[in-house]
Amino acid sequence: MSLSEMLPKKLINTWLESKEGIIASLNQRRKPYLPTLVGKRVIIRPITRKDIQKICQWLGDDGTMRFILTYFPQTIQASCRLEDIEFDEADAYGTNQVFGVEIKEKKELIGTMGLYDIHFGDGRAYTRTLFGERSYQRGGYGTEAKLHLLKYAFDTLRLRLICGNVHGTHTVSYMYNNNCGYQIECVRKKHSVVGGRLTDWLEMYVTRDMWEPKWREYQRKGFTDKEKKK
Repeated sequence: MSLSEMLPKKLINTWLESKEGIIASLNQRRKPYLPTLVGKRVIIRPITRKDIQKICQWLGDDGTMRFILTYFPQTIQASCRLEDIEFDEADAYGTNQVFGVEIKEKKELIGTMGLYDIHFGDGRAYTRTLFGERSYQRGGYGTEAKLHLLKYAFDTLRLRLICGNVHGTHTVSYMYNNNCGYQIECVRKKHSVVGGRLTDWLEMYVTRDMWEPKWREYQRKGFTDKEKKK
C-alpha cells in the first residue's frame, strides 16, 4: 500500500494547497530595497524615476562634471538612457548602490552618492559623489551624507574597506573625504586630465576605525562653521 493510499484524501489535499501557497509566496518575494538614511540636515535615499531629469542636467553640465571621476555618459542625450534602469527597484544586494542626497527640510535633490564595485567577499567598495546643485556645495552636506553612507557600508553591508579617487587639484573633494576619515594611500602622478592639463590622482581609503571618530564627533556636535565651508 502506497503512502497516498494510507493517508486521508483530505489531509493530502490540505498539504498540497499549503505547498502551493508556500511556493507562490517564495516566488513573490522581492530582494530588500535600499534603505533611506536620515541625517540632521540631509536624507540619503534610493534614486527614483522622477530624479532622472535633474541628474541628466547635471551630467550634461561641464562645470559640474569637470572634477568627476566617473564613467557615466556626460551628455544629456546619452545619460537619459539611464531611464531604462529600474531605479525604483534598486536592491540591497547589488554591486552598485546609488542614492540621492536631498535637503531634509526642503525635500530638494542636490546630488547623488553611492557605493560602486562592491565586492562582498573581500569586503570592499568604491565611493563616488555627484553634487549638481552648486548653491549647496561647500556647505558640509556632502560630508554629512558620506558619514551616513559609510555607516551603512560598515554596519549593514559589513564592508571593511572603502576607497575613493580624487583629482589632485580638487581640494574641496579631498577635504570633505578627509573630514570623513579618509587618508591618502598613494598618488598617481599625471594620471588624469582636467581642463586640458595633466593632474595627479589621489587614491584614498577609509576603514571603520578611521571613520568612527568622525562619526562620533558628528553625532555629538554636528558641524562647526569651519567644517560647513568644506
